[in-house]
Formats: sequence, structure tokens, C-alpha cells
Amino acid sequence: MPKTSPPFAKNKRKRVSRRESKKRELREAIYESAMALFLQKGFDNVTIEDITHKTEIAKGTFFNYFPNKESILLYFMRRHLEEVKDQIPGVIKEAKTTQQKLHCLFSILAKMVVTNEPLVKWVLLESLRLRVYKKEKKEVSGKILQNVVEIIRQGQESGEIKKNMNPEKIAKIMESIFFFSAIRWLTFDRHTLLIDDVKEQIQYFFQGVEA
Repeated sequence: MPKTSPPFAKNKRKRVSRRESKKRELREAIYESAMALFLQKGFDNVTIEDITHKTEIAKGTFFNYFPNKESILLYFMRRHLEEVKDQIPGVIKEAKTTQQKLHCLFSILAKMVVTNEPLVKWVLLESLRLRVYKKEKKEVSGKILQNVVEIIRQGQESGEIKKNMNPEKIAKIMESIFFFSAIRWLTFDRHTLLIDDVKEQIQYFFQGVEA
């Protein structure tokens, strides 16, 4: 005879599920309010009181979700980079060469930057200026970097990339190329599409590492 959970156990799970759902909704509400204020007034001019007033919550409630307003920058980065990471396997599986795979990966990142242009520009510049949580930022971007490392290793195994080069170092250089291409595009260079600029930069770099 199949085992069934007692009614009180099912009710408890439902209560926990509803509670977790409300927590997620409130976190998103705090995040959305904070980002709107940051864009409107500037990061330094926004206080936690401003955020809690706009979200209509107590100050103590804010600290249950974010330790400070700087952590909201990390939340933005983490959320969008997770979305990018989830897209990568499906996109690069159609690419045949290592260079094509790298183009696909960085094109996804470029599309994310362009789609969220005002927020990405502000977050990147603010995180540079404030040097927010270097360790945490490394952890967030590291998830994407690991995909680049894996593609490069596969390229070395297939004979497309020199085997005497460190794949981690190659990946970090490519990450830097993308990062500064994005900063340049966001701040003053709109004569070319970001995706085309990144593709060209990768192509030049690839010429130096291909076997």
C-alpha cells in the first residue's frame, strides 16, 4: 500500500512554500525600488531610508534581505549573469569551431549589456568606482569565466589552440577584452555595434593563440 504524507505535513509544506514565495517577491520589490532610485538620484544620494520608504517596509526588513545598499549591485550582476550562463549550452552547441563558440558566448553577454544598457552602464561604473566586494564579484563572473576556460580546453584538445598556453590565463584576457569593450561602448563609442566590436576583438586575439 503506497505511503501518504499526513495532512499536517502537507499543510506545513504549503505554508513554507507560500512563505518562500513572499520572501522572493519582497526581495524583488526592494531591488526594483533601489535600482529605480539609484538611476534617478545617483547611488551616493540614495539612503536605505529612501529605499524602505519607496518599498513601504521597515528598515529592519531591508536588512533581512540585503546587508547594505552596495549588495544590491551584486544582486543585479548575479541575476543577469545567471540568466546568461543558462543560455550558453544551448547556443554554443550549434557552433562547430572554438572561435565560433567564443563568438556565441560573448555575443550573449553583449546582448545582455545592450538590452539592459542604462542599468548595466551604471552598475559597471559604480562597481569600479566603489570597488564593491571584490571577492563576491569574482565569484559571480567566475561562473561565466569557467565556460570560457572549458571552450579553450576543448580547442586545445582539437588542435585549434596552442597547447602550451594556460587556458585560465587566456580566458581572463578574453574576459578583460569584453569588459573594456563594453565600458567603451557604454560610455562614448557608439559608432559600432557592441557585438561586432567584441567579435572583431576576439578575432584579433584568436590569431595569437590559434595553433
